[in-house]
Amino acid sequence: MLATDPPRLALLRQLMRNRRVSFFPGSVLKQHFSKPPKTYEEQIDLLMARGLKVDDRASALQLLRRIKYYRLSGYWHPFKNPDDTFKSDASFEKAIEFYQFDRELRLAIMDMLEHVEVGIRCSISNYLALTYGTYCHEDARNFYQAFGHSEWLQGLHAETERSKEKFVEHFRNDYIEYPKLPVWVAAEVMSFGTLSFMYKGLNGSDQAVLARPFGVNKVVVQSWLHTLAFVRNICAHHSRLWNRELSVAPKFPYEAAWKPPAIPDPKKVYGVLCILRHLSIDEPCGDKWRRQIVGLLGRWDAEPRWRKAMGIPVDWKNSVFWATK
Repeated sequence: MLATDPPRLALLRQLMRNRRVSFFPGSVLKQHFSKPPKTYEEQIDLLMARGLKVDDRASALQLLRRIKYYRLSGYWHPFKNPDDTFKSDASFEKAIEFYQFDRELRLAIMDMLEHVEVGIRCSISNYLALTYGTYCHEDARNFYQAFGHSEWLQGLHAETERSKEKFVEHFRNDYIEYPKLPVWVAAEVMSFGTLSFMYKGLNGSDQAVLARPFGVNKVVVQSWLHTLAFVRNICAHHSRLWNRELSVAPKFPYEAAWKPPAIPDPKKVYGVLCILRHLSIDEPCGDKWRRQIVGLLGRWDAEPRWRKAMGIPVDWKNSVFWATK
């Protein structure tokens, strides 16, 4: 330690030596990650030592080998105490029950998202093509001035170049306009996030026309597209969804069916399910999907703690979204 060091700097130097922490100007004090890897047996031993009940050790080991400790940790986390021990009702089997439920929930959401997303791609591209022409999305004049059209278009062209689709290869080989694609073709290449951002960049009058069939205003549609693109990415990466707090929360209409207590928390997955139900009312598979979701959510009727974790209200079965008509 240097004699010229002021007291705070001297303390910091001592911490860096003793606790292996790093400090950079303008950053928070951070500690080096030093946890060693553990075998599957050691992982089970650690969980049990912290109080997690494991009824079938052999089965638990098999699941750890197949799924991984770190992925499963999000499902036993609700049972943890602040000191990393587990609550008395915590068990490995209950965490697996959450994991399996979450998987079924994500698959159900992706199933309906496919129908919704395909319809949205169709309606947006068809409207823009008939209103502004084949390459309308290439023209910044068809978007509001502050949109950042050039950056968005550059991203779309990059997606086009990465595409391995046969129809893209056809345009690449046969048409001099490439990488420009007709808007109805581009709509099949762009990610759902890129599509969502395109809707956000449209002029307000066009947003309003496109929002009309959904029965909500353009601001709500814009937020729904953003949220659905976010949730789609969660599902595509098989990430935990059931009790997640959504960092991209949707906005809802002003009607009572969308406000508390009907939808207690817009940052929870229940609100997303209500959005998908609203958008699928006229889908041929809409009622079948409604029954599937009712069956999934009904598993937690006797466990209000977990119902609340998903943002599900007490009287959810009687809501306009899930009640039998």
